[in-house]
Amino acid sequence: MISLPVSTDPFVVLQTPAPVFSKKRAAELLHEHYDFSAEIEPLVSERDQNFLISVTGGTRYVLKFANSAERPEVTDFQVRALLHVARV
Repeated sequence: MISLPVSTDPFVVLQTPAPVFSKKRAAELLHEHYDFSAEIEPLVSERDQNFLISVTGGTRYVLKFANSAERPEVTDFQVRALLHVARV
C-alpha cells in the first residue's frame, strides 16, 4: 500500500484525477491479490475508479481504486457503509 501525504483542503480530491486502470490491469490485480478470476465491468464514479466483479455462481463484488487525494477516513467510511449494506 502506498502512503501519500493527506491535504487539509477538503476540495483537493475533486481536483485530483481519478485513478485510471484498464480492465486488463484490474483483472491482473484481482488475481494477484485475491487469487480469483471474474468478469469485470467498469462502474461510474465521481472521483474513484470502480469495477463490478461478477464471479461464477452469481456472487458480485466492487473493486475500488480510491482517489489518491481522498482522506483515508473517507475511504474507510465508504467501505464500512458498503459492508453494512451487504449484511442487510
